[in-house]
Amino acid sequence: MQLAAALAQALSIVAFAGYGASALVTDRMAAEFQRFGLAHLRVLTGTLQIVGSVALFVGYFFRPLLLLSAGGFAAMMVIGLVVRVRIRDPFVEMIPAFTLMCLNLFVALSASSRG
Repeated sequence: MQLAAALAQALSIVAFAGYGASALVTDRMAAEFQRFGLAHLRVLTGTLQIVGSVALFVGYFFRPLLLLSAGGFAAMMVIGLVVRVRIRDPFVEMIPAFTLMCLNLFVALSASSRG
């Protein structure tokens, strides 16, 4: 179980670092945030994703930070799912947010159940 949680944590680190960087520098993500009606939150979201990725990494050594960052990412993805439902995106467009929500819930629950 610990190996699965560590792998989920690593996957989340890579995914959110990539999404965060993309949100900050690509025109495609700028257009997506515009489509979501959240253009004013793009830089904040990208920055939080990068900072959260670093926090997830540090969480390998400091569990309270792991719980905070994994829980924060799970909450961020719940909000992402709500936004996608609100703008009536097709289900397939919701799969990444749902997957990352589940991964981070798993990481947070695994960390909270360890001694």
